[in-house]
Amino acid sequence: MGEVFSRDYRGLPKKYWKYQTFCWYIHDIILSIFHDCLENNKMSTSLKFENETHADDFEKSDDIFEWLYKNGYGSEANLILGKRIFHAILADMMNFIYESLNTIEKGKITVSLALLRKPIRDNLLYLEWLLGSPEEFIRLVYNADINRYAIEGVDNQQKLTIIKNALNEIDNKEYFGLMDENVYFDLRYNKDAGNSLQKVWDKANHL
Repeated sequence: MGEVFSRDYRGLPKKYWKYQTFCWYIHDIILSIFHDCLENNKMSTSLKFENETHADDFEKSDDIFEWLYKNGYGSEANLILGKRIFHAILADMMNFIYESLNTIEKGKITVSLALLRKPIRDNLLYLEWLLGSPEEFIRLVYNADINRYAIEGVDNQQKLTIIKNALNEIDNKEYFGLMDENVYFDLRYNKDAGNSLQKVWDKANHL
């Protein structure tokens, strides 16, 4: 996070500078993980075919994923698609967060808060879905079943289930002991909750 401490925070009251620095620190940690995935071939996948005929047919196929699913390589198809989906979602998420952090330093608080809506409300849920129920989410995306995975089409109970399933997959559960799926749901989707970001986003969008 080399450049974080030399940034110009003059658009923010000084009492918030340390919080802004912490936000940049978290941003840079996530970005470093993302770059590590790209630079160390963690986004690539090696395929082992049952025979040479399969290898030749795969090379000639117009739709490699359709071929993989039809010929018994469903887990491999899911792995490749999952990595591509993860890359697309996280890249989009980080772009919005970066713009939000930059914008708030210029004193444009309303715009900054509005920019956080998509990464925290939408992208994060998709990453949780990919973590907790990967086969389900990958299938929906592959089949372009947008009505079933668009945020507006996911009801509140399903959102809670998605968040809960993701939390169950996290190894370091001691860090999440005081915050269950209800806390994360209220923060992002319940406009009546005291700590609701949804309420903040709604106000930002109407200003």
